[in-house]
Amino acid sequence: MGDYHRYLYDFEAGRIVGDYESAYKNCADVNPTQHDVDTLKHRLAVDHFARYTRPAALLDVGCGYGVFVDALRRKGFAASGCDVSSSAISQGHERYPEAHLFVGDLRDGLEVIDNSYDGVILFGVIWFLLEDLDSCLAEIKRVLKPGGELFATLTFAPNQKLGKDVIACPNDLHEYMARHFTVREFLAITDARALREGNSPETCEQDILAVGRKEA
Repeated sequence: MGDYHRYLYDFEAGRIVGDYESAYKNCADVNPTQHDVDTLKHRLAVDHFARYTRPAALLDVGCGYGVFVDALRRKGFAASGCDVSSSAISQGHERYPEAHLFVGDLRDGLEVIDNSYDGVILFGVIWFLLEDLDSCLAEIKRVLKPGGELFATLTFAPNQKLGKDVIACPNDLHEYMARHFTVREFLAITDARALREGNSPETCEQDILAVGRKEA
């Protein structure tokens, strides 16, 4: 089985490919880190949406196998997940039969009615939406209920070059978010476990956490 990175990035040409369907079809395990749903960003998302007085209806966009969707379901959330890869969703149904997973692409519009979700979670996806980021954020806004929130992270890797012609720094992401949402939180986070393993902050991946609210 092949290395999934070659389906997602063309390092020689300096571009992001994002062929997730081929990756999930041809590789044994795509993005193994998706199996760890106890990272700082996952815990923050759970804590954030646990504030709702009722079980929040959440959509994990780019859910992969649906690991986090199933974890949210077991925590009592009304969780769903979508991914552009039908192979990922098919494997997800086998692994997590009780999780609600479906094929969907923000760029084409989701088969979801307006005002469906209290929250949309977007982890590790924004780099693959750069050419259509404004329209994708508008689609997220459409499926959110009034007062609903987008909980998104964007990971900046040390010495990263791909994608930075569109989003060169966190301020660029803030500008995109602010066109569609009221930005309520915007901060940089580094998982403490990476630091405990002896890495310096400069050599760790850094997630920019952005929470945007759809106004009523």
